[in-house]
Amino acid sequence: MRKIGYLVIVAAMVAYAIAAVFLDFYTSQGMPAGMRGVSYFDLLTLSDPESGMTLLIGAIVTVFGGAFLVAAAAALGLTGSRHERTMRATVTVGVGVWSTFVLGPAITLDTRDFPVGAGFWVQAACAVVAIVGAAMLWVGGGTSGSSDEAAASASD
Repeated sequence: MRKIGYLVIVAAMVAYAIAAVFLDFYTSQGMPAGMRGVSYFDLLTLSDPESGMTLLIGAIVTVFGGAFLVAAAAALGLTGSRHERTMRATVTVGVGVWSTFVLGPAITLDTRDFPVGAGFWVQAACAVVAIVGAAMLWVGGGTSGSSDEAAASASD
């Protein structure tokens, strides 16, 4: 069950990154003719065209930074570290912080002027799926003295 949890988290991070770049965060509905919807990544890079590279780097870190770190930690969890309990806690905290970053602003958005698009909903769903994946890390598989931990300490 734990390996599935790690896989669910990695999949949620990849889906989030793809949605943030390619799917419309805001739709073109209600916008002037000829304008298209904007992705989350576009939204972050369009705010001040004079900022140039700084704005682009900030957008890359904002969209990919947290998702990459959580996915990397979950991928390490898949390797069966001998410190598996610590890894589960680390990944769970990472998912908690990252999902707060994603869901917090989403809850406060005023969608009356700019209707949200599929990207908004996919990103929110990815945060919820990652939370479910983190919960899966703690369900089943025994107690704190799991067989994986016992085998690792016996080999010392």
